[in-house]
Order: sequence, then C-alpha cells, then structure tokens
Amino acid sequence: MTNTGETVTLLTWRDVDRAFDRLIDLAETTIDVAERDLALTGWEGKERSARLEQAMGERNVRIRIVLVDLTHVERHLARLTHLLRSHGTLLTVLEAARPSDVSQACTVVDGRHGLVRPDLVRSTGRLWVSNPYKSRPYREFFEHIWELGGRRFFPEAHGL
Repeated sequence: MTNTGETVTLLTWRDVDRAFDRLIDLAETTIDVAERDLALTGWEGKERSARLEQAMGERNVRIRIVLVDLTHVERHLARLTHLLRSHGTLLTVLEAARPSDVSQACTVVDGRHGLVRPDLVRSTGRLWVSNPYKSRPYREFFEHIWELGGRRFFPEAHGL
C-alpha cells in the first residue's frame, strides 16, 4: 500500500492548533484524541468549542479523548465541560488507567486523517490528511489505551 494524501510538518503550538481545527472540520464520524492534558493545544478557545459543537450537533461525530491528567480539564476548560453536559452521548473524556501508556500525542479522525506529536510536551509533529495507511498504527495505539479504561470525567461530579 502506498502513502497518499497530504502531510504537513508541525513546528509551533499555533501549527498544532490549526491542525486540530482542520481535523475537526474534516471529521465525519469519529475523532479520537490521546494527549497529556489539552493545556497547550487550544482546547479552551471559543472557536474550537464551536467547531466541536458543530461536528457533534450537525454531523453526529463521536469524540473520545484520553488524557494523562484530567486536572486542566477539571479546572480550566469550561467550554469543554459545557459540551460534555450537552453532548455527553457523543463526547467522552477519560484519564488513562495507566498514564505511562500515553507515550505520544495523537489524534485520528475517521481512520484516515491524523496528527501525531512524538513528545507530549513539544509542538513538533505531523498532520496528515486522507491517508488510512498512515493512520492505522495510531488508531491501534489509541484503541489499546482506550480499552484499558480509566477514570471518566463527569462534570456533575465536580459541581460543574
């Protein structure tokens, strides 16, 4: 099988932020995210929240997020917390059962688009579009972490 589609090198956090927005806009069925804590990747923004809400509300996109640490979500991501309350059947956020298993940041969209950052705290990475072949190992990586389970974030449990 050959590589197809587009690949973009990500160097800055702004590049990562734009890449996430592009992936959300491309999503038709699923967005799977493995990250450290969402603190450095633009998830607090109004525009990101609107994109996520549109993806879930208009296209019925299912979003699964697994994090090393939920603290930032619990304390600083009010918009994401609101989306969890309003779209809880489509949006799930977990703290990884074994945080050490989240060894890299990756996002896979519809099994054919994605973003990977080999280091959880650095912006450098790659975005690819329309490449199921390149997506496969990251989809498997995400599924492995997801299947291990973890602590699910419920806004109501935190009085949010």
